[in-house]
Amino acid sequence: MGRLSWTFQQVNVDAALTPNEIVQKLLPTLDRARRLTRLGTLLDSPKHREVQLCIFLDEVNTSSYMGVFKELIVDRRLNGVDLPDNVVVIAACNPARDKLGLSEAIVRREELGKEWAMGHYQVHPLPKSIEQLVWDYGALTDKQEEEFVEKR
Repeated sequence: MGRLSWTFQQVNVDAALTPNEIVQKLLPTLDRARRLTRLGTLLDSPKHREVQLCIFLDEVNTSSYMGVFKELIVDRRLNGVDLPDNVVVIAACNPARDKLGLSEAIVRREELGKEWAMGHYQVHPLPKSIEQLVWDYGALTDKQEEEFVEKR
């Protein structure tokens, strides 16, 4: 089988991403998945029928629109429309921190700089329906996190 470099789509999620922008980013991949399914049937082609398209949502819980992602990941729908069977949705999320008190927030800002204070690294708790699907790979150490912020 030839190289199918278009079988993987990464969507970088951030706090500014709107539900409409999420849909617009995903539509080309969903359309491609539907075309492959039709081609597989029309051509009686296992090559087309067996291709799966993966949508990878990175830092999914930095968005305020967790309902959209819950619909994608748990319900396998987008705007109430079922995803094609040949689409797989996976997501990466960051651990949500407990709410910080004022003095803790000041210390955190001093540790990580203005990027964190502006909300670039704030994450939201996952809905319970997504939370049960989480596979925990652990967390960065404080030093690793500081290095990441400095390099970014």
